[in-house]
Amino acid sequence: MTMIIFAVSPSYLRYIREESLKYQFKLQGYGSLSKALDGLMKTNASEIGGFILVVDRLPDNKSMLYEFIRLCDMISENSSPVKRFVFGLQDDSGLLPFLKESGFKNLEFYLSKFEIVTDSFIKKDMFGTILDSYYKPYNSNLEYKIKSTSTLKGLKYIPPLPVAVAKCLSPVAMLESVESSIDLDLYLKDLKSVSEIYYQLRLFGIKRKYDADYGNIEHLENMINDVSDKVLKERYRIILKYILEIGL
Repeated sequence: MTMIIFAVSPSYLRYIREESLKYQFKLQGYGSLSKALDGLMKTNASEIGGFILVVDRLPDNKSMLYEFIRLCDMISENSSPVKRFVFGLQDDSGLLPFLKESGFKNLEFYLSKFEIVTDSFIKKDMFGTILDSYYKPYNSNLEYKIKSTSTLKGLKYIPPLPVAVAKCLSPVAMLESVESSIDLDLYLKDLKSVSEIYYQLRLFGIKRKYDADYGNIEHLENMINDVSDKVLKERYRIILKYILEIGL
């Protein structure tokens, strides 16, 4: 059975759809809450893995939002694992009072704030938060793992990636040759000054972008194995796995 991720976004649905094509789950996306509510009534709840809402800010009139999340909450009763509802918001004003007053009981709520919607935001904060319940590599100890900093039980804030990790995993500009991409890459020089391993990971990711069979990773793996800090070592390993399985 193919998992469905249920997404609502009036302004960013096209970008969410484009990123979803890289995964095996099925995206069921809507441009309005009213259409999403209608679609949810016609969807097999057991196939839904989680819910995403990406908007600049919550509507002033939240009645339709309430009805949509109420149905999401109702059909998620006794789900295992507990279904997640992820808010992607530029301005989160009003979210905490809304959730406190609504009394939803069956969902885990997550929030990630954005300045602009990027492919990294969609893949990691939106899809990754849902997939974290089901698949590796999302249930790792990498820095972007969800942490609760909220006083509201059930609402968890998704911290941004550390700057070095974000630079390491940033998309690669495909130029006429791998040499050109390396020479003109925006992040390699900065990463070199932070950590040789971050630098080598991105360098490997760029080369692999041009040659999927590029497999000279023994030296890189040895460098990672020599790291004494367990948390940092695990972070490097997960980044390498991400590059191998998904790519830059």
